[in-house]
Amino acid sequence: MYKGEDLKLGDWVLVPFQAHGEAEKILPAVVIEIVDKPEASFSFKIKEVFATFTPSSATIKEAQKRVTADLFAKAARRAEFLKRLEKYRKLAKDDPAMAELVKQLEQLDIDGNWEDLFDFMVDQPDPDLIVY
Repeated sequence: MYKGEDLKLGDWVLVPFQAHGEAEKILPAVVIEIVDKPEASFSFKIKEVFATFTPSSATIKEAQKRVTADLFAKAARRAEFLKRLEKYRKLAKDDPAMAELVKQLEQLDIDGNWEDLFDFMVDQPDPDLIVY
């Protein structure tokens, strides 16, 4: 969440951005929503917009590439999550206890927590690699 004076929907801005575990960098972004709430109502720090600007075609292309790369990365994570979940489903066919665990995982997925589940899941051993 960012704040700036006189921002309008569609404005191009330069904003500080920091992904988990990465150094902060300045990136171009487009204002897609303006939230009119007191800063104290948020549970996180709101950062300042560094500047507004008129983008060049190169800037627009670069922003489109970044959005596309983010979508592909998210799709790859989702595919890996679904592959792992499918392995658990196969194990659950003959095991009622595993079936119940899979049911609970599926409910968490329905609740929209799949990215958090994925982050946890990748730290667990792959079912195909477990030696019984």
